[in-house]
Amino acid sequence: MFTNKLIKRLVVFSLALLFSGCAMKPGPGVYTYSESKYISDPKSSRALNIAKAAGLMRLKDEVISVEEATERGIIGPTDINDGTYHPAFILGSTGVVVWNNFLGVASFPLAAANIITLLAARKSSSASNSFFGWTSEAKKDEILKDVSTQIIGDLGVLLSEKNDDVKVFSGDTYSVSLNGYSVLNDKCQAGDKVYKTCTYGAGYYNKGAREEYSSHFDGVIESVNPDFVSSERGIFFKGGLIDSVSYNNPLHNTLEIWSTVSEGLPEQTYLYLAPGKYLLVNADGLLIRGRAPLIIDHGKVEMFITVEDQ
Repeated sequence: MFTNKLIKRLVVFSLALLFSGCAMKPGPGVYTYSESKYISDPKSSRALNIAKAAGLMRLKDEVISVEEATERGIIGPTDINDGTYHPAFILGSTGVVVWNNFLGVASFPLAAANIITLLAARKSSSASNSFFGWTSEAKKDEILKDVSTQIIGDLGVLLSEKNDDVKVFSGDTYSVSLNGYSVLNDKCQAGDKVYKTCTYGAGYYNKGAREEYSSHFDGVIESVNPDFVSSERGIFFKGGLIDSVSYNNPLHNTLEIWSTVSEGLPEQTYLYLAPGKYLLVNADGLLIRGRAPLIIDHGKVEMFITVEDQ
């Protein structure tokens, strides 16, 4: 159970990470699109290695002590890797309460901190939720459409299970495909602008690739694969996850939704959730905004955390 002292310490750390992150310079060139293989750093978390290989910038691991790792359930008898301690409970104390039956919105200082986080991260490639992965060259022409279709299909099933009133959303343009489901209620109406609706979905650049040598890359491109992909060469692809529900009318545990969606994705396909861009339920049953970046690998949540050497 979290103590007030621990919660304060985690909030202070979150703010320190935020402001130090603003001053950080982007790392070396985007590994994914160079002719050199990305070699995983054994001192970094699996999440950070996957993110670096995918070209996500301005991310780093939180290094914590063995004592804190044990207290937070990262190592020891409640090791998260064996599924006995879900990361949501670790992250819960660092989030911002957005809604619950009795307490409503969180205190102003925490709410303000969350807004600052969003503004500070806006220019970074790690500021938006995305899907990405590596596949064979034979799948180059259909991989983005296939993954997007899989995501949208699973979202439809999950929303139907919640008995939400939904309408199919389609915002295709000349070069970008945006598709999903808009939730309809007294606060959310149908529309053709995704940011004015309450929509879950996926989007991608449908004309090949853009910003090929930038961390803001979208599309599909030939790739020298990182060391955790079995084949030497293939195709790297990247698109975006749509979630305007969490801002216009917070309703769901979206960490749970995206984790479930990821289970049906092709091999070596990952979801990235950016700080402040997803919701989860903490140990007290409150719906909060997640403050930590996450990689989701087929239902398993990978965190940007390493434990210091003993």
